[in-house]
Amino acid sequence: MLVAIAASGLSSSAQEAPFAITPSDVAQAPGTDTAEPFSITSSDVAATSGRQLVYQGTESAGDAAITNNEGDSVDFVDHSTAAQATIVNNSGGTASFSDHASAGSAFMTNNSGSSISFSGEATAAGANITNNGGGTITFSDTSDAGNAAVANNGDISFRDSTSANQANIVNNAGANVTFTDQANGGTGQITNNGAVAFSGDASAGQMLLINNEGATLDFSGNSTADAAAVTNNGQLGFADSATAGTSSIVNNESGVVVFSGTSTAGSSFIANSGKTSFEGNSTAGSAEIVNNATGTVALSGNATLGSASVNNGGDVVFSGNASAGSASIVTGPEGRTIFTGNSDGGTAALEADAGAVVDFSGVTDGAISIGSIKGPGTFYLGGVVLSVGGNNLSTTVDGAIVDGGISGGKGGALTKVGTGTLTLSGANTYTGATTVKNGVLQAGAANTFSAASAVTIDSGAKLDLAGFDQSIGSLSGAGTVDLATARLTTGVNGKDSSFSGSIGGTGGLTKTGAGTQELTGVSTYSGLTEIEAGILKVNGSIAQSSVLVDSDGTLSGHGTVGSTTVAGTLSRQNDGGTLAVQGDLSFSQGGVYSVKVDSTPSAALVTVAGTATLTGGSLIVSPIGGFSLEGTTFHILSATEVVGTFDTVTTSMPFIDLGVIYSGTGVDLNVARNGKAFASSARTDNQRAVADAVEGLGSGMIYDAVVASASDAAARASFDSLSGEIYPSLATAGIETDTMLRGILIERALEQPADVGGNGLWGRPYRLNATLLSNGNAADVNQRTWGVIGGADGDIDDIWKLGVAAGYGRSNIDVPDRASSAKIDTLSLAAYASWEAARWRGAFGALYSWHDISANRFVTAGTFEDATDVNYRARSGQIFGQVDYRVAISNWILDPFLNVAYARWDADGFSEHGGDAALTARSSSVDGLVGTAGLRVGTEVALDHGVAARLGATAGWRLSSIGDSETLMSIAGSDPFFIGGVPVERSVAVLGLEAGLVYRNTSFGLAYTGLLGSRTRQHTIQGALSIRF
Repeated sequence: MLVAIAASGLSSSAQEAPFAITPSDVAQAPGTDTAEPFSITSSDVAATSGRQLVYQGTESAGDAAITNNEGDSVDFVDHSTAAQATIVNNSGGTASFSDHASAGSAFMTNNSGSSISFSGEATAAGANITNNGGGTITFSDTSDAGNAAVANNGDISFRDSTSANQANIVNNAGANVTFTDQANGGTGQITNNGAVAFSGDASAGQMLLINNEGATLDFSGNSTADAAAVTNNGQLGFADSATAGTSSIVNNESGVVVFSGTSTAGSSFIANSGKTSFEGNSTAGSAEIVNNATGTVALSGNATLGSASVNNGGDVVFSGNASAGSASIVTGPEGRTIFTGNSDGGTAALEADAGAVVDFSGVTDGAISIGSIKGPGTFYLGGVVLSVGGNNLSTTVDGAIVDGGISGGKGGALTKVGTGTLTLSGANTYTGATTVKNGVLQAGAANTFSAASAVTIDSGAKLDLAGFDQSIGSLSGAGTVDLATARLTTGVNGKDSSFSGSIGGTGGLTKTGAGTQELTGVSTYSGLTEIEAGILKVNGSIAQSSVLVDSDGTLSGHGTVGSTTVAGTLSRQNDGGTLAVQGDLSFSQGGVYSVKVDSTPSAALVTVAGTATLTGGSLIVSPIGGFSLEGTTFHILSATEVVGTFDTVTTSMPFIDLGVIYSGTGVDLNVARNGKAFASSARTDNQRAVADAVEGLGSGMIYDAVVASASDAAARASFDSLSGEIYPSLATAGIETDTMLRGILIERALEQPADVGGNGLWGRPYRLNATLLSNGNAADVNQRTWGVIGGADGDIDDIWKLGVAAGYGRSNIDVPDRASSAKIDTLSLAAYASWEAARWRGAFGALYSWHDISANRFVTAGTFEDATDVNYRARSGQIFGQVDYRVAISNWILDPFLNVAYARWDADGFSEHGGDAALTARSSSVDGLVGTAGLRVGTEVALDHGVAARLGATAGWRLSSIGDSETLMSIAGSDPFFIGGVPVERSVAVLGLEAGLVYRNTSFGLAYTGLLGSRTRQHTIQGALSIRF
């Protein structure tokens, strides 16, 4: 039964009469007690606000045409159906389906401001629904969209446990479809040109989702794409904890897929031709991703590829702290897999096909780990350390591992970890280190190891040549090298290295390059050891390998070798050990046996189990330390049989004679002091003085060190180091500092009374940098001095001016060639006077300084070393005078001048603290005259506001008669000897520039003074401030 219900809720049979008369209907006339008969008010009429149609039970709307205007509604309840009805909801109209009601195959149009709702277990069935802009369709409870066809321009929401079932929804631009709570997409289809969103625990079920360009499809909360098939040309997003489930996603070129928050791609299939991004803490889960040529897969933040499988034909880019997780990434031809920032490879398995690129050069922290690498592609390291093998797989790289890459850089390094085997079969050229920490690094072809790389094999790890010849930079570590039948060439990088592990196989070893390769382990390889260049130091055993020392090579150490042929150098030193030759030893023509001896003779330096053939070889003896000569004999070789003698026996030691004793089973070496005087090696007065003093000692550590000098040059270096020449050189530095201060005092004294007038205070900070070059006897001296001097002066009358001054300075003195330095703290006092008469001016005065000196020396003589230090005092002073004659030309003043000073330095005696090299010095002094003639040019220019600028320049020539600075020394109780320092240069040029400003009674400025000579380079910068009152 169809029932029409009024808005009041009463049935039509219970309607009220139109009106009733009540007391309120009778109004009194104003001002009277009489009421009007009656009147009708609004309360007398019942209001109606719309029509409500209800279908209930199993009723059907049939093919009815229903139009709902504002306030109108049609409701289907129970098991009722809209059948084939045509329902139009205008603004304010509603249509609802509840209980088990069905929209049947109705045609429904829902306009702006109107709504259609499905609740309970209602269904849209096979209805054809057009939801226009501003219209809403709501599914709640367990209702579903059936197999309806829906054209949506408004809003559709699926709530609670509703389902889109098999509906076909076209969501137009500006329209919205939302799935919330536990809503499910069923097996329906949505063609989206607007916005579709899944949130809460909603699921896309097995939907077909077509997300067109400009449209958005979003999953948030705990929602899932479940098993949906998604074609994306627009924006597809997974946020919060959403998952792509087991969906299939085709992301076309215009499409963007973004995983953010903690979302996951689940176990979905993603075919990407656009851009797919994993951001935040999202993960690719166990998804299968096919990244096509135009596609980009980007991971940033803390995102990870999880355990995904990636087939990459485009770009896969890691940035931020993103990780490849435990994924499998196969990069196809023209594809690129790129790691940047602080990204990490995790335990991922990377495979690069021919033409593919895997680039680690952009990693900013300098190191990255990856599970494994393989394939014929190119792996770019830049300057990054790549750690490979964390997934314990055994893989082969047929391509190349190289420096460079997108971010550039060089020095890329490879570290092998994990239990697997990494086989290199391509042309690898990276230049950083190769470290095998675990497992095996294996050659897959000849010369596949980087020849520039320093190789380290940790204990328990292996470098396996697998029968292929290889060259490496150097070899170190404690692991194992398996040559098989191949030859390993080490030393290409020319650097020193030590290997304590073992080398096995039937192959051989070649040492090349300038560095030293040390072997300290026990090796069992049986092929030839050839030393082409540099040094092979055997402190372990290569007893099963014969050794060939080429002309540029050297064999050294105290281990064990096989039969040895020397065309280069066999080098041994008196180190307490023996080099054992398990076979014969022979010297080819030009071969050298180099013996270095010290103070402790020991067992034979070389023992030969077979025959030692010396013919053609040369013996060269040199020291490695000082030693006492009395009865010193060195056993330099023993053998079962000794054949022949050395062609030549030489030494560069100037004070040693050698005696070689041959027997049938050995060679001994006697050393003895010859008659050559120490001074015969000297070239300077200082060297000769020290040489004579040390030779006079006759014994002791210093004497023995000089006797054991490796050469005349080494002896001279010892004499220089022992000399203590910094002390006389300090006198020159001190006098030059006083001379600079004297110049400041003269300049102040001769300032014109007309310029400044009255009494005044003044100050001048200064910085002096000087180099006093060697005179061929003493070494260069570098001086850095800073300080300040200031004073007060006043005019006595129109002619005379008197003044006093005080100053403090600190000097750092360095003699680098003698490893000597000193610090000097100086206090100075001065008095000065000046006079002026007509164009003549004069100045004179005196300066006196006290010096506290702290000095240090590091002494070396051969292998003898000592450090000394001392604190002592010195004094210096100057008495000076200057006269000049002033000539005015236009605005310029010319002052030709002449000054003369007497200068003196006095130093106390002292004894250094230290060992045998500590010096005792007597007091010393040096003095003489210094005179300078020159010309000063100056001018003054008036500026605005009463300010005047002063400019000046000076040029002159200085002559000195100060004698050479010398100090009488003794060392280790020796006779005294004189040592000279760098003297004050006899003749130098003097240059000066100054600029300043004067305002009333105040002036300030800057000045430069330079001394330039053949051995003198002195530059002084001064500030100036003067106040007159």
